[in-house]
Amino acid sequence: MKRRTAIRSLGLTVGGLVTFPAWASAWTPESIGVNSLTSPDDDTLLAEIAETFIPETNTPGAKSLKVNQFVARMINDCYSDQAKKTFQQGLLSIDQV
Repeated sequence: MKRRTAIRSLGLTVGGLVTFPAWASAWTPESIGVNSLTSPDDDTLLAEIAETFIPETNTPGAKSLKVNQFVARMINDCYSDQAKKTFQQGLLSIDQV
C-alpha cells in the first residue's frame, strides 16, 4: 500500500471514530419517527428479541431504549427491498414458533 493512501485511510478512520459518538447520541425515539416497516405486533416481537440481547439490569435495556425502533428505521432506510422482505419473513417465522 502506498504511504499517501494509508495516511488518508487512517485519517478518515480517526475522523469517523471521533464524530461517531456525536452522531449516535443525536438518535432518540422521537427523532427516529414512525415505523412503517413493521406492524405493531411485529414491533413488539422485535422489542422482545432486542431485549434478549440487551437485557435491563442496573442499566436500561433494549425495550427502555426503544432499540426496536432504531433497528426498524435502519433496515427501512439502509437495506434493499429484498432484504426488508427477508427481515419481515424472518419476524413472521419467529412469531409462528
